[in-house]
Amino acid sequence: MRTLAALALVPKMKKIIKGILWSGLVVLVATGIFAAIRQIPPHPNSYNPGIPAHPNITLLHVIPGLIFMLLGPFQFIKKIRSSFPGFHKFSGYLIVSSAILAGISSLIIVLMFPYAKYDERVGVIEEQIPNLVFGILFMFFAIRGVWYIRNKRIQKHRADMIRLFSIGLGISVFRILMIGTAILGISPLNFIAIYFWLGFGITYGIGEWYIRKT
Repeated sequence: MRTLAALALVPKMKKIIKGILWSGLVVLVATGIFAAIRQIPPHPNSYNPGIPAHPNITLLHVIPGLIFMLLGPFQFIKKIRSSFPGFHKFSGYLIVSSAILAGISSLIIVLMFPYAKYDERVGVIEEQIPNLVFGILFMFFAIRGVWYIRNKRIQKHRADMIRLFSIGLGISVFRILMIGTAILGISPLNFIAIYFWLGFGITYGIGEWYIRKT
């Protein structure tokens, strides 16, 4: 009887975990969308003075990022994939194109005018490394994901799209950490390099966990 009861709990646990993941996804996507909209046009009070000073590069990062956040969740809804394959394919290519543009522009930003350039308390290299690592991975998974689907390797395509989207959500975790620290009355800019590692690392790690579990 205990074994049967334990087996009965498995579907319930899966449902609970799925609900938690989707709830977290909604919060992170909403955070990402809100943050992107605030930068159109480039926000004069951005944490990084270089962002409003370079509006064209900023918009090249923000607009694709907004498209990525708006369309990304629909790629993982099974009913949409099966009922509207044309939309799934078109939006998929649009998401990948946006990811590459956002990735390239993020590398330009972090190399040309990182926040550390304007604050001696923060090391330039310390800020650049996590952005370069995850920025390159971000674009790599986008390109490899397209290669996989064009070669009919569906499961590997699915895995890389999860990795791509999980890294993209990292910027939302970064902003939540910044806001949370500021609410506590501590300057979040002192921890900006750490928050980049945590932001991208947390969501990427959850994405990898989910791939292996499913």
